[in-house]
Amino acid sequence: MSKLLDKIVSRENMLEAYNQVKS
Repeated sequence: MSKLLDKIVSRENMLEAYNQVKS
């Protein structure tokens, strides 16, 4: 369960960083 949460959080962080780089 905690591993899945870590995956989701890291994916969201990567998406956020990608969006910040784009803008």
